[in-house]
Amino acid sequence: MTIDDLVAEILRYHYDLSCEKRLQDGLEVALRDRAELAIEREFILSSKDRIDFFHPDSGVGIEVKTDGGLAQVGLQLIRYAKHSNIRGLILVSTKAAHMALPEDIGGKPFRRVHLRWL
Repeated sequence: MTIDDLVAEILRYHYDLSCEKRLQDGLEVALRDRAELAIEREFILSSKDRIDFFHPDSGVGIEVKTDGGLAQVGLQLIRYAKHSNIRGLILVSTKAAHMALPEDIGGKPFRRVHLRWL
């Protein structure tokens, strides 16, 4: 499964966007239960870094954000990209400002998924 396949799976479902925890819970149900993907939640990259989800088959990490500034989120993703087991990153966010991040972070492919209230 590629990074773009994972994005397509994320976009197939609707989520509770009222808070980050509920969005994470919904994403876990969508990917693990409905799409039957081997997704690990709260995956420990190091003693300082823990990404919200990790797909070990593709090496793609998924971070979920409903708050935080662009610079703060960008720096966090740069830290995650430095880990050798991360081969790509996806940011799932409710903030339009987060969509300004580049398509490459730390030399690794990066995709943005903007979820909005309908």
